[in-house]
Amino acid sequence: MSASAGFSLWRAAFLFHQEDGKHQEYLDNVDTFVSKIISDNTIAFADDRNTWSLWHYIGVARSSLLEAMVLLTSGVAANPRSATIKARLSDPPLLSGNAAEQWDELFEVMQFVRETFTAGLEFVKSSRKLF
Repeated sequence: MSASAGFSLWRAAFLFHQEDGKHQEYLDNVDTFVSKIISDNTIAFADDRNTWSLWHYIGVARSSLLEAMVLLTSGVAANPRSATIKARLSDPPLLSGNAAEQWDELFEVMQFVRETFTAGLEFVKSSRKLF
């Protein structure tokens, strides 16, 4: 999940200039993108430079991080920050602010996930030393 989020944030980082697309342009981008996949079975970065791809990558990062948060925090004492993050990640991406703001927020969440995961590993390592 972290790899999925990291890859998606990396791809989205190069697409911010695509954000200003209008709704019809967004729909046209989907049609063009899917048509290219079906006809050529290949996508290059040049094909990715569109409004749909930007929001796709933001959405994938968001859902991957939400899944990671759920898995990391299930069955353990709740960190107050975790509940806030999970609630924020549940908002629909297109209603949650512009892409650059969301990217920054998702990058912070990815760091939180990494820190939480690392702390859990350190706890397990130290617990094994006790026995």
